[in-house]
Amino acid sequence: MNSPKVVTNEERDIAWRVWQEKGRRQDQEGVDLRAKLTKYATIAVLFLAVIGWSYAADYHIFVRFAVCLGAVRIASLAISARKYAWAAAFVAMAVLYNPVVPVFALSGNVDLFLVITTLALVIASFLALKPRLIPATVEN
Repeated sequence: MNSPKVVTNEERDIAWRVWQEKGRRQDQEGVDLRAKLTKYATIAVLFLAVIGWSYAADYHIFVRFAVCLGAVRIASLAISARKYAWAAAFVAMAVLYNPVVPVFALSGNVDLFLVITTLALVIASFLALKPRLIPATVEN
């Protein structure tokens, strides 16, 4: 007859640690994916605003709302990565693009330059704000 295998506490502890590490990796991958999607969406909105600049003023509420939400999300990611200068830049971007109190009109050459600069900043954030993998902490 086959007797059931006896699992020691040490084996259970190892299995538990492996399971925890797998969960941490999956959580980090989810955070990374959502961060990339936020950046891609913000870049798409800004790129479409630049391409269709003559119509950007007609859709200013959508552009402002989308860029403001993206900037807030990217700022929170920058804070979690301890990149406070980037976080301040994206908070300033959120204030600049806020849909409640518009700071600029999305028309004219100066505003176009501002939108292009914002687009470049979001693109640069892909390189500067790479996710920081958090090492697993093992309690004894």
